[in-house]
Amino acid sequence: MKYEVAQTEPSIPNVTPPTPAGGFGSTSGGAFGQLNIQNYVSVK
Repeated sequence: MKYEVAQTEPSIPNVTPPTPAGGFGSTSGGAFGQLNIQNYVSVK
């Protein structure tokens, strides 16, 4: 499972959360690219 993380509380100037329309990599209008996308792997 992939997910994107961005701190929004407390706010950081010029950092906005990703949007469903923008998809992965849309945090702050794409400024971070793929840097804050994480891949969760379940280990059994």
